[in-house]
Amino acid sequence: SLSLIEYLRREPKSSSFPPGSNPTSLMRMEDFARMIMVISAVGEDPTNCGGVNYLVMLKSYYDGEQFGDPSSAEDDALAILALRASGDISPESEAMIAGAVDYIKSMQNTDGGWSYISGESDPKVTSLIIQALIAAGDNADSDTIVEALDYLKRAQDERGGYSDAISTSYAIQALIVAGEDPSGWSWNGSETPLDYLLSLQQEDGSFNNTIDMSFFPPRTTTFSILALCGKPY
Repeated sequence: SLSLIEYLRREPKSSSFPPGSNPTSLMRMEDFARMIMVISAVGEDPTNCGGVNYLVMLKSYYDGEQFGDPSSAEDDALAILALRASGDISPESEAMIAGAVDYIKSMQNTDGGWSYISGESDPKVTSLIIQALIAAGDNADSDTIVEALDYLKRAQDERGGYSDAISTSYAIQALIVAGEDPSGWSWNGSETPLDYLLSLQQEDGSFNNTIDMSFFPPRTTTFSILALCGKPY
């Protein structure tokens, strides 16, 4: 049987597109960013995996200021994380990262967080952006990061988490990269994000999305594993 990475290598060759094309299931900038992160994490070359140069495809989404959707800062965060994961320190990549950082900071809300597209700040998006900004070189004590952490503190619910397993996992990762201790992060002096996440684990080892709802457990569990292992993106 094939390993997961062998599947990723073979998928482009199995598609109906010309050799060197991306898998047909990759349709968005975020897809290419996540592929680069996975390929890099296992020590493969994101410029040549299965005959595909995923780095070139990711960079094609940069418009001179930011990546992907101009109304979203989340895709810029993913692009930064992917470029850092790839190990590409070319002047081109560094300029793209600097541009994306500036763009992300311009979209920070007055409460210190970031939203998906517009409206209220979202803990999941904010946590991903914290990880990206620190990966790009921001210090944890910068005004931008401090304000973002203050927002996360206020957004924490009475159970210690952030509404669901994935958002809480992202928050734990953000706290770790910012030098905070998730086991001591509690607005009421009791429940922490770790407590909430662990409360979602089921007898079979999977994680519910919320206390009362299971939603595609394999996907939810992958996010929880990263957080509980203390592994930010």
